Amino acid sequence: TEISNELPYTKYFEYFGPDFTLHPDVSTKIENQNTKQYLDQIKQSVIENLRVIPNSPSVQMQQVPPDMLSMEIAAEPDPDERVTQAEQDARIEHPSEFYEGGKDS
Repeated sequence: TEISNELPYTKYFEYFGPDFTLHPDVSTKIENQNTKQYLDQIKQSVIENLRVIPNSPSVQMQQVPPDMLSMEIAAEPDPDERVTQAEQDARIEHPSEFYEGGKDS
C-alpha cells in the first residue's frame, strides 16, 4: 500500500515546511557551502581543545567474578518472629551500655 503524501495538521506540522508534505522534494534543498578547508580547520580546533582538557585516570575493564553475581542480599528478619535464646546470647553489647538486660529502664 502506498502512503499518502498529505499530512494531517498536528503540533509537528511546521517541521515539514515549506511544502508540508510527507515526502519533500530534496532536490530543492540548500547545498552544502562548507569548504573542505573550513571543515578541516574546525576539526583541528576540536582536536586541539580535546588535547588541552585534562584526562581522568583510566580504569581497567575486567570480568565480574561469577560468585559475585550470585550473592544473595541478606533478608531482614521478620519483625513478627521471636528471637531465639541462642540469637539473644550471640549479641554482643557495647561496653558503654549502662543498663542490664535488653530493656532500658
